[in-house]
Amino acid sequence: MLLVACGAEAPTEPAPGRPPAEARVQVEMSELATEGGPLVRMGHGRIEAGRDAHVAASACQEVFLHVQEGALGELSAGSVVRLTQEATYAVETASQVWVAVVRDASRPFPGGATGCAAGRPHGRRLSVARTDEARLPFAGGKLRVQLLHDGQRGATLGALSTLDGDADLSVPEHVHEASAEVLYVHEGDGTMILGEERFPLEAGRVIYVPAGTRHGYEAGTTPLRAWQVYAPGGPEQRFRGLEQP
Repeated sequence: MLLVACGAEAPTEPAPGRPPAEARVQVEMSELATEGGPLVRMGHGRIEAGRDAHVAASACQEVFLHVQEGALGELSAGSVVRLTQEATYAVETASQVWVAVVRDASRPFPGGATGCAAGRPHGRRLSVARTDEARLPFAGGKLRVQLLHDGQRGATLGALSTLDGDADLSVPEHVHEASAEVLYVHEGDGTMILGEERFPLEAGRVIYVPAGTRHGYEAGTTPLRAWQVYAPGGPEQRFRGLEQP
């Protein structure tokens, strides 16, 4: 479990039944996103009741936030929100969250949020998906994919999907020339191939595949369940049966 850092006090007026502002602290979502690479970082953690969850998204930092348990403001369990502007959510019940932060390729971590390419769309919350949405079959039906946020749903810096694979699923070695791929493994004990390296998967592991790197997956003994982010998006369109850009 990743540690949750407490930041500044929430400046908002308390609603009935909420602790006063001076008693509440903000939990920075970026503090959870500590694993990954130059363009994408992922993480998860528990937020106790009476705190505020702060998302420091910007025009050159797209944030995907999944409420696994509990609720963040109006976001109920199962919601997956995409943000490009900062937002703060009141946490009234203990909640479990997962977060991925995707950066503009011209401003990799730990760069700031200035100097981005002009013309990026803004919006406090541009789209909300849910993890109970329909899955697309792939690899002869051995893999089911949920395209939660991609270019067709307004995402600009990255694309977020869930992967649900059979225990005997294998993925041939391949390359994404222009996109990094990042996986957060929920379940699976197969073998990841990354360039000349081979290593077993395990729950909680984050795997960063730089653009242009050959990679693949060999089946293990248990099903594969993972979050997948491409930065920038594009390769995920093959799951729709479309040619990637």
